[in-house]
Amino acid sequence: MVSRGRGEAPTGPDDLLRELLAPLPRSARIWSELTSRFKARIFLGIYMSDVNRGFTLSPEVISEVAALGLDLDFDIYANGEDDDV
Repeated sequence: MVSRGRGEAPTGPDDLLRELLAPLPRSARIWSELTSRFKARIFLGIYMSDVNRGFTLSPEVISEVAALGLDLDFDIYANGEDDDV
């Protein structure tokens, strides 16, 4: 599943994941069957305007992702000024 949000953006990755997870079924049986047949993951591409900025994922969101048996992949891009480094 690919989700491309429109409108007002969530305040960060934790809020985005909460929105993404909210409509998903919580049945352990369903997710066990899916993850046994397919590689299931959530991918987040995070674009930072400055280098060395972080973000936090709450224990609740981490637990929800883990309960579904999903991998959580991040690509983090720093789009700051070129410093000739």
